[in-house]
Amino acid sequence: MTARSRIALRWALGGLAVHLLIAVAFLARYDFNPQFFVHFGENGSVMGLARTVFGSDLLVPHVDGQDGQAFWVLARDPLLLHGTTVIAPNLDRPGYRAQRVAYPALAAPWRLGGEYSLLWGLLVTNLIVVFVGGFVAVLLALDLGAPVRAGLAFALSPAVMLSTILDVADALALAALLAALLALRRDRPAWGVGAATLAVLAKEVTLLGVAGAALLSPSLPSRTRWKLVGVPTAAMLGWGIYARWRLGWPPADVQEFGFPLYGYLDAYRRGWLPVGNWADAVIAFALIPIGVLVIARWWSRRSLLLSAAVPFVLFVPFLSAQVLDLLFNSLRVIGPAVTLLWLDMYVPAAARTVSDTNRTEA
Repeated sequence: MTARSRIALRWALGGLAVHLLIAVAFLARYDFNPQFFVHFGENGSVMGLARTVFGSDLLVPHVDGQDGQAFWVLARDPLLLHGTTVIAPNLDRPGYRAQRVAYPALAAPWRLGGEYSLLWGLLVTNLIVVFVGGFVAVLLALDLGAPVRAGLAFALSPAVMLSTILDVADALALAALLAALLALRRDRPAWGVGAATLAVLAKEVTLLGVAGAALLSPSLPSRTRWKLVGVPTAAMLGWGIYARWRLGWPPADVQEFGFPLYGYLDAYRRGWLPVGNWADAVIAFALIPIGVLVIARWWSRRSLLLSAAVPFVLFVPFLSAQVLDLLFNSLRVIGPAVTLLWLDMYVPAAARTVSDTNRTEA
């Protein structure tokens, strides 16, 4: 192991320690019941299945629940072998949910130890992702000439924090995206394509960041650009067709995007004003200046990191009230852009592009 890898290992363990403390704090509050991290909701479509599996003492901390419910259902059958009989009836939007297969597929083997083992597995899988993603982030920071502390941008990313708390796939998608960028920095396009494919199968919207890195970075070879976009897109479409076939061809139901800025008005009328969730409103409106900052910095620097961040913020005006109404959703949307911006702000100007070859190994 090189000196650089040992440094990355120590800082990755530090980031993991933060998440372990968060996880233990929530576990202690809820009698060390891992059901909390799924965030079952009384009105959730999975409640019938959940009560059948865990009984009447199921921990239900919410009214509507969070996306961890869907990942729990998928982790019980990631290949969708019971797609029309179990998966589709227990998911609110089965085609949309099943598209994000990578995280539940990685957690699925834990079910060999039983249903509670799977619940622990969803949490532990994300903690492993926190460590691996932190390790990659530090290596990427060092490759770009940034100080080692810049690598904490991953572990402290709002999207990664929420992944640990909510049993969702954002950490895996972001870690794989950073791995793809590191591979491009090191002129290993095949590894970059593989990591990008994993990122897109974890969360399909990560294709935005992959496409941004491929199309906006000034010095990538054309062949690498096409592979970086084409292979993950083909994998996403191939899995999507298979998933919809196994689920009985459910209708497409995209609810996250709409007319420009209408989502803010809709969230104000139906969410923030009636309920008084002004903290959610503050976070939602914060997405706009963050987006402006990302675009402005990319315009002046054209770095690889910001090239991957720009597409995420370009879609902010089109977000629907379903996303903007709750701060958890807003933070998950902006998390990748914030992480990439954070890393880029530490990078010296002379080392911002993928073509820079002046890299020193520690």
